[in-house]
Amino acid sequence: MKILSVGRIHWNKGYHFALDALKSIKDLGFNFHYTIVAGLNEEEILYHIEDIGLKENLTLHKNMEQAKVFELMNENDLLLLS
Repeated sequence: MKILSVGRIHWNKGYHFALDALKSIKDLGFNFHYTIVAGLNEEEILYHIEDIGLKENLTLHKNMEQAKVFELMNENDLLLLS
């Protein structure tokens, strides 16, 4: 399953909750790839991704044009709003 989130990486956006939930389903054997489209200036979230072992299941993109974001939305199975 391909999962997508779009939005700046900030503590109040809830990415920690999304990542923890995805870690739980990974531990259950669920196969997924999670893509986040946002600025990459949050060192804390990068550490959290590494710490819980989701680095191989995750792609981070910097901000991109709205048309490309819409393309990604069409290519993914689930839009996750944390």
